Amino acid sequence: MRQPAIGQGEICVHPSHGSMETSMADVIRLQDRKVKMPRRRPVTAGGAKVLFFTGIRYERLDGRGPQPSAPTGRQVKKQ
Repeated sequence: MRQPAIGQGEICVHPSHGSMETSMADVIRLQDRKVKMPRRRPVTAGGAKVLFFTGIRYERLDGRGPQPSAPTGRQVKKQ
């Protein structure tokens, strides 16, 4: 039987290289390696309160100085 020329469909390994691995890859199932997380407890229905933080407002609480009032809006800087 005639040997095919090098590069013609067969893997040729030089004897000095020893054995060559013939598989392309190892198949690893991700499902087996996945960490099992405990299930969440069911959420109980109830009321909710939504709070928005819009900034910091400093107020003097000892009674001295001007009494706090609602903000008047953004002040324009004069140069």
